[in-house]
Amino acid sequence: MKQIIKNLLKRFGYRLTRIGDNKSTNKTLRSDELSLHDTPTGKYYLPTHAYGDIIVKSIIKGEVFEKEVVNLAFGFIKEDTAVLDIGSNFGQMAVLFAGKVGAKGKVYAFDADDFVFRVLEKNIAINGLTEKINATFGAVHNQDGIKLYFPEQDFVRYN
Repeated sequence: MKQIIKNLLKRFGYRLTRIGDNKSTNKTLRSDELSLHDTPTGKYYLPTHAYGDIIVKSIIKGEVFEKEVVNLAFGFIKEDTAVLDIGSNFGQMAVLFAGKVGAKGKVYAFDADDFVFRVLEKNIAINGLTEKINATFGAVHNQDGIKLYFPEQDFVRYN
């Protein structure tokens, strides 16, 4: 199945790259503390100290972040098909798409930030969607042979 996804992404000019752990020896203000929020769109673990993060604030308020994107996607998602959620972040769209793909459908969620990816996996599990959503740690991009760097998340310092 992974090869099918890779070939599909390649057809659109993208590549999937697996990224190693993003460990840093520098001190950071990052907090890995999570709080669970039960919202109209699902249950989400979110960073407790991400006070200024617009995605976190939207989800906590019960809103759909980038609702226009979700509404547009809903017009194209057919029952029993596959959906790619590239840059899935905390997984709100993946959770919503999982409700749209039907009994045999599947959502493939990609994120390249190690902390955010762990939160994504927790959100998939808390919503009972581990069979419906396949999470992949990695970046999807359109160039071969380049090295990608992703800074460690610091929601306190850079909200």
